Amino acid sequence: MTRDEALKRLAAMTAATSRPVLSDEDLGALLDQYAVVDPEGRAPQDDGWTGAWLLNPAAAEGWRWKAGRVAGDFTFSADDARYDKGSVLANCERMVALYAAKDVGVIGPRADASSWATTRLMVSG
Repeated sequence: MTRDEALKRLAAMTAATSRPVLSDEDLGALLDQYAVVDPEGRAPQDDGWTGAWLLNPAAAEGWRWKAGRVAGDFTFSADDARYDKGSVLANCERMVALYAAKDVGVIGPRADASSWATTRLMVSG
């Protein structure tokens, strides 16, 4: 999976274009935060790194960011429409729990590398 493909998948997992919005910069920062050792044992800062990311934890963090952005909002009605902060915040919190629960992979040392790497739930290039 390329970085662009990972960004698109993360955008879909976080409903990035739905309020509260996650910008392209936000998505890039999340992806960078959850970059891991690739299947060949190269770290993200190494030459030749093929790209590997933990998308479930990145999505959970993205939903935390979204929850934080609406935490200070208030419920209001206008033009026969109602914006309910409580339901938006509750939805964000449900999505955090959903993606956080998926992050139950095994972390351990790779036999062919001296560094630690994930052995499950990794999306790589």
